[in-house]
Amino acid sequence: LVRRIVARFGSDILVPGSTSEIDRRVLGEKVFGDASARADLEALLHPRVLEALDAARRVAAATPSVNLFVAE
Repeated sequence: LVRRIVARFGSDILVPGSTSEIDRRVLGEKVFGDASARADLEALLHPRVLEALDAARRVAAATPSVNLFVAE
């Protein structure tokens, strides 16, 4: 995922000296003023977020002691 984000937004979004850690401030500067860039980032991130949410929901559903699952 990081490689895809870097491919879209450029290697300058990486923390200096890192090949895999995104500098969220730098990325934010690129996307929060540009609706198209923000949509591109959301298209990359949202499927992963939804997959993680569904995995957590399935674990909760399979755990007898869990009576309520809340996601925000």
